[in-house]
Amino acid sequence: MSGMAGINKPDQFNLVEKMLDRISNRGKYKKIVFSTNISTLGMVVTKPQSVGLELFISSKFVNDNSASRIAEAIETGNGIELIRDHLGIA
Repeated sequence: MSGMAGINKPDQFNLVEKMLDRISNRGKYKKIVFSTNISTLGMVVTKPQSVGLELFISSKFVNDNSASRIAEAIETGNGIELIRDHLGIA
């Protein structure tokens, strides 16, 4: 399972990287961090979950890349919106 981190502030690469370092056990294969006009988002992923990482950057969102559960952070016009599965256990 991948790990996600973010903040409602652009260009906060160091802070988001520190957050991701704290949850690096959730994905040791690759780390991505990107900034938009209003936020900085990042994720750590396992190798199987690394497919399509460029899509996350261009779409301004990160998710757990799992078909059975949802955990997602997406940039909206007002900041970052967090979305969870109905049980909140993703």
